[in-house]
Amino acid sequence: MIISLFLLASGFPWARRATAQPPLDRLTCRACIVVDDTGATLWARRAQAPLANASTTKMLTALTVLELGARAQREVVVSKHAAVTGGGGFDLVAGDVLSVEELLYALLLSSSNDASVALAEHAAGSESAFVGAMNSLALHLGARGSHFATPHGLDTPGHSATASDLAIIGAELLRHPLLARIVGTKHRNVAGNGGTEKLLNSNPLLGTYRGTVGIKTGFTDKAGDVLVAAARRHGRILMVVAMRSRNAAADARALLAYGWARLARSLLLRAGETVGEVTVGNGGSVVAVAGDSVRGWATPEEVSSRFVALKDLSAGTAAGEPVGRVDVYRAGRRIASAPALSAASLRVFAPEPTRAGEMLGAVLENAFRIASLMGAAHP
Repeated sequence: MIISLFLLASGFPWARRATAQPPLDRLTCRACIVVDDTGATLWARRAQAPLANASTTKMLTALTVLELGARAQREVVVSKHAAVTGGGGFDLVAGDVLSVEELLYALLLSSSNDASVALAEHAAGSESAFVGAMNSLALHLGARGSHFATPHGLDTPGHSATASDLAIIGAELLRHPLLARIVGTKHRNVAGNGGTEKLLNSNPLLGTYRGTVGIKTGFTDKAGDVLVAAARRHGRILMVVAMRSRNAAADARALLAYGWARLARSLLLRAGETVGEVTVGNGGSVVAVAGDSVRGWATPEEVSSRFVALKDLSAGTAAGEPVGRVDVYRAGRRIASAPALSAASLRVFAPEPTRAGEMLGAVLENAFRIASLMGAAHP
């Protein structure tokens, strides 16, 4: 038995997803945004407004260090200029020797301002040259509404970022395995000349909010409470930014809850939708439809489908009987399946007559006519 499969549709009708109401009554952020892992903005408030962003600057600092080619195990000698920066955690002393990786942990976990300048000087030769590289990288990433004046983010004229740009920078940071591992670390022991110090991650969501993967906190008098946070659930990642908040952690939780509500259980395939057609030999065909609805966390643009027919279909296949399955894929991985059912009984078509068959039929018809006439003449 030869079975041919015909995919009849390039996609499925997508159900309109219910839109949850943004938690406006609870948000305290002056500017905030929710972005999914496709880069789509799910909700935003003043996301293009440039504001002081405090130590969330250090996400771009870490990216610039790697962009300039600094190697993780290379040793850095802390200068007097770096050691007097002050603020943040893990204060350094001139002459301290630490690796680039250890300084990145100090930068992103305890938000060491001294570490930011030490890394800047190591990677670019001077703090000012490094800041120039930071702004160039920001433009390259598409963060065009921000301008950085320092590698640490202390309140400085001309230093500001937008919530939208911080989401872009945060997403880029998570693409780097070393930096993603650092921002997801709860604590780390770092050895300096003064002994070993335990660095604690200042992210209030890490370990307290399910699925949190990072990224960076910030606070100054001008910036207020700032938080860039990301979480992963059901194979999806959401990025949220809260700026100039009274309680950035609470705002981030509310923004994440809103984002999950937007993504949760989207209708990917509706029961009864046509998914393919099976041709059985030369005798007929049957249209296949999805037997069940398929729901998941993907978006319509992310998924594709494939109809897989049963091998042993009989001419007696009736409406509603199984004829195979339909698989739904996201990023090349099957995320769901549904039975494929016959939409109607098997349709059997008579073969199209050939020219030779038509001629033979005419000859036989004439022969029967002649025989009938002869029989009438000789009773």
